[in-house]
Order: sequence, then structure tokens, then C-alpha cells
Amino acid sequence: MTGASHYRFSGLALALTVLVSDQLVKYIMVTVLQLQERFQINILSFFALTWAENRGVSMGMLTADSDTGRWLLVAMTAILALGVAVWMWREKSRGDALALALILG
Repeated sequence: MTGASHYRFSGLALALTVLVSDQLVKYIMVTVLQLQERFQINILSFFALTWAENRGVSMGMLTADSDTGRWLLVAMTAILALGVAVWMWREKSRGDALALALILG
């Protein structure tokens, strides 16, 4: 296996690890800790887990309140993820490939 192809598979593995970790943390927050029902869990006097919903992209922009809007966001996310994956696949630098994998994940 050449160096570049090794970076590709390392990048895919890292992206998958980030994706699974993200979904696992979300699962724990929603089901195990029941954060949605509790709304807030105080951890320390200055730190609390608080339930907040974002139905848009970054900071509530491109809000998707309808089914059509949600599917448009899903399609936009899929196109962007595909673009990042192709970029990562073509990348020759190990550091850049892994950085792109973190974005993709």
C-alpha cells in the first residue's frame, strides 16, 4: 500500500470514528441523560448541559422548518460531504488528509 492510499484509508477510518463518536454522544444526551426532558443538567456551579435545538445550519441560518427545507439541508450536506471526501481522497499530505477527515466526520 502506498503512502497516499494509506492516508486515504486512515482518513476514512478517522472520519468514521468522529461520526460514530458524535452519534454516540447525542444518543447518550437524549436517551440516557434525558436532557431533552430535563432541559438542563448542572455539572458544576459554572457549567451546565442545556438542551437547545438548531433547525438550521450554523447559528440558525438557513432554518429548515418544513419537510422540504429539511431535505434541502440534507441534500446540501451530502453534496458538501462528498466534496470534502473527494478532496481528502486526492490529498497527498497526511496532515491535510487527516484534517479533512475531521471535517468530514
